[in-house]
Amino acid sequence: MDMTTWSLKKWIAFGLLLVLTFFASLLTIELLPGVHFIFTTIILFIILYYFGVIPALITALISGVHLFYLWDSIFGTLSLFLEIFIVGTLYTYIRRNLVFWDILYNLTLGAMISFVFSFYFLSYGPVDSVLIMLKQTVNMIVNILLANFLIILIESIRSKQVNKPVSLFEILFTLFSLFFLVPLIVFLIHTGKNEMKQVQETMNMEIEYASNTSNLQITKFQSQHVTPLSKLANFLQDNNNKQLDVQREFMIVQQSFPEFQLVYAVDSKNKKIAHHARNAFKFYDTNAYQFNSNTQLERPEYISNLFNSQVNSKDRKFISIAYPFWHQNLSGKVIGIIKPVEYLQILHQSTKGTNAESVIIDELGKVIASTTNQFRTGDTYVVSKNTLQKSEIFLTNQRISSLQQLSTISYVEEKTLGENYPWKVATIVSMSDYNTQLYNTYIQLLVVALFSTFLAVVLSFFISNWLQKELNNVLLLTNNLTENITSNEKIDWPHSLIKEIFYLIAAFKQSEIKLKKLFQENIATKLDLQYLAHYDPLTNVYNRNYIMKNINELIEHSPNSVNFSVLFIDLDRFKIVNDTVGHRIGDKLLVEVAERLREINDNNLLISRIGGDEFIVVVPSYDEVDSLSKIANEIIESLNQSYHVEGNEFHLSASIGISVYPDDGKDVHTLIKNADIAMYAAKDNGKNTYEFYNSSYNSVTSKVEMENELRHAIERKELQLFYQPKVNIASGEIVGAEALIRWIHPTYGFVSPADFIPIAEETGLIIPMGEWILEQACKDLFIWNTNRTKNISVSVNISMHQFLNENLLKSVENAINLAKIDPTLLELEITESVAMFQPEIVIEKLKNLKNKGITLALDDFGTGYSSLNYLKMLPIDVLKIDQSFIKDMDHADTTIVRSLIEIAHSLHMTVVAEGVETKSQLNYLQGVHCDLFQGYYFSKAIPQEEFLKLLRIFK
Repeated sequence: MDMTTWSLKKWIAFGLLLVLTFFASLLTIELLPGVHFIFTTIILFIILYYFGVIPALITALISGVHLFYLWDSIFGTLSLFLEIFIVGTLYTYIRRNLVFWDILYNLTLGAMISFVFSFYFLSYGPVDSVLIMLKQTVNMIVNILLANFLIILIESIRSKQVNKPVSLFEILFTLFSLFFLVPLIVFLIHTGKNEMKQVQETMNMEIEYASNTSNLQITKFQSQHVTPLSKLANFLQDNNNKQLDVQREFMIVQQSFPEFQLVYAVDSKNKKIAHHARNAFKFYDTNAYQFNSNTQLERPEYISNLFNSQVNSKDRKFISIAYPFWHQNLSGKVIGIIKPVEYLQILHQSTKGTNAESVIIDELGKVIASTTNQFRTGDTYVVSKNTLQKSEIFLTNQRISSLQQLSTISYVEEKTLGENYPWKVATIVSMSDYNTQLYNTYIQLLVVALFSTFLAVVLSFFISNWLQKELNNVLLLTNNLTENITSNEKIDWPHSLIKEIFYLIAAFKQSEIKLKKLFQENIATKLDLQYLAHYDPLTNVYNRNYIMKNINELIEHSPNSVNFSVLFIDLDRFKIVNDTVGHRIGDKLLVEVAERLREINDNNLLISRIGGDEFIVVVPSYDEVDSLSKIANEIIESLNQSYHVEGNEFHLSASIGISVYPDDGKDVHTLIKNADIAMYAAKDNGKNTYEFYNSSYNSVTSKVEMENELRHAIERKELQLFYQPKVNIASGEIVGAEALIRWIHPTYGFVSPADFIPIAEETGLIIPMGEWILEQACKDLFIWNTNRTKNISVSVNISMHQFLNENLLKSVENAINLAKIDPTLLELEITESVAMFQPEIVIEKLKNLKNKGITLALDDFGTGYSSLNYLKMLPIDVLKIDQSFIKDMDHADTTIVRSLIEIAHSLHMTVVAEGVETKSQLNYLQGVHCDLFQGYYFSKAIPQEEFLKLLRIFK
């Protein structure tokens, strides 16, 4: 891996891991002194996994510094470096599991390298080398498993970001392996420490035993040999004893205690008084020992330091025991000479059956006797740096870097014999005497641990594989679940003894049942969708998409000599039916229309409903144009027949536009557009008729084009408000105006409201259009009343869609607030059909508007089905008489008009007559006390600028 291409984030991660490696190298667990479990490779393997071999080797060399300090050898560093290099290379180029390669390395090459290094390069014994090899193998296997566990944790966190899943087998294998190995290692460390503690206790006990026994035996020996000397001293203090008797007593003592090489007495001037010896004078000079001071005479007894006696050029070492005597004229000491070997025998007996060694040291630090080859008689007693005090046996802070150092460690206890015996006895125990026992125990434990490790890894592999196999079986079945369900095959789910997998399989079984049900529902839905893709769900005739597909197929497969035709049918004033009696009855009428179209299908006509009250009939082939006229007439005649729905009778008419292929278009969109244009021409010709498409109709826009243009009309300011004045009949004053929407298109010119208002209502554009009309009318009203002494009002028409919209009240309030006008000057007009729709809702909305101070008007009254009783319930202020009653007033119409005016006045309503065009009409209305009028007699609807001029004239 090229470290020069690393990002800053990667360098930071590597730096953190490098620091963690250092701290991990400090974390060691002592198996026994000189043998440690290390955890450095845990972090090294993580670096190897994420960063590659080179960064891992660099980190291994850096962390190896601490291992060199720990073990006092380069073995740890080299072993670490080789393991990372070999395992990393295998993992990089063969890309198998990292755990696999490390376990394989440590069981084979790693174990051999460990033994060879220990035995040949570090000069360890075979037992020591085997111990280190076993420890190293177990240690490294545990480390790779711990490293893999940490890698899995890291990957599980990273998987949310990099969308990289973690292997279930690796998770299970690592967890199971650690589950077996971690308790095993804890047991191994615990057992090892207990074994070491037992060895320490044994050492302590043997030192204590050997030391106490040596002291006791030496003290006993001294006491036994002081007693006869004290008797001789007492004998010399008796003046009546003769010299012959003295000699005899000395002989008896010497013979009774053969340990004495010589027994003699000297006076204070070191002059020999008496003696007895067995050839002792051949090698002992009585002048060799001199009293150092008179204080020695004051002691009841005295043991000398080791001293030399040279006779015949031979230097020999002795110990003397002196006992003082004195009487009137004579004082001195009785002295017994003993060879140091006598004390050596005591030491051998005292340490028998133990691993302890004992050394007797005089006051001057000279060795009198020693059971260890480390010291000889006469040597100066000096302990080595590896000899520790007995009190340090149980100390845990001793730094022991290697097994070799452990073998050189000894523990010593030094005890003084007593006040009259200034010697010390040093009892020494060496760790080397216990190493074999200790190492054999550890080797047995490590062999068991290694075997258990191998068994745990193998067992974990098979358990993980078994669990994964069960899950794989389930996954294989779930992978083919949809295929099995779609083919209606029975799924043979496996049985598992594992509770979680058992429940997982149970959940999949339930999912299978639900999926089968969903699949069946999906098939049904698919069939429904296929039906909906081709048919209109209300009328069961073809829908827009399918009829267009059929027309395309006719275009593609029709020979040039075969013509077909498209008939575009629109029901006249069908919207009034919907607004009056509701969509439910309107839908039933549409179903009846479709049925009637099917009944005249004698020419294999293709019938479709493309939306609302619009139908398309395709004539696949025809001979003459007259046959198309015949079909159109049949359709019109059939649709003109009365309809009976829920006890009500309805009359409908239809306008039909006809386009023919290929004369009127060579693609589906052109054919439909031109048929639509022809249909509008039929409507312009009085409706309830048909028209063939003619190129002269190009000035008439189609409904689709009109919709697209209408969406941009407000943005382009193509819509304008025209105002038709409302005049007080009695005074002739202009008291208000009705706002009427006009569309001046830059291409089509003036577009009739009868053409675009229905489209606006059908597409929902009537809502934003109505809000714009309200806001603009209120703004214009504010301008009208500026500088006027008497305010006038403005009336705005509210469509069915706008009235039923839940935001109507909010829109009205916004318009009033923006223009800052008096709400009583705003008049809202609703048609009779709106007032009849859901009376409870209508009345509630009217009351809410009324409460805001807004004037309410009922427009086109008399053209619908409202009753006078219902009129009384409406909170209406103004009643507008439809122009149809005013236009050609005969006797009957004048009676109706007079009656309407009288009824409205009785309900305290203002009456407005619409469509007044003649003086006679105005005179009649004045005669029947009509309040206001509007119509061409006074003024047609005019733009804002002209209306302002008119206001100035009639100010």
